Amino acid sequence: MASGDSDEGYDGAPFYPWAIDTLRWVIWVILRPEAAPGFVLLKKRWKSEAFIYLTMIRIMVRHLA
Repeated sequence: MASGDSDEGYDGAPFYPWAIDTLRWVIWVILRPEAAPGFVLLKKRWKSEAFIYLTMIRIMVRHLA
């Protein structure tokens, strides 16, 4: 984990093996380029958020059924 802002250094190391072993999911962690100063828009981050919403919708529908 890099120092500085809390959002710039997460590399997924502890979560990645757990997700593969437990859930059989492959997680892609999109890292911020180290050479870029300041804010950098990460193109694929919105996909991660969309899958979280889809997963929660699926869980809620299963509980309702």
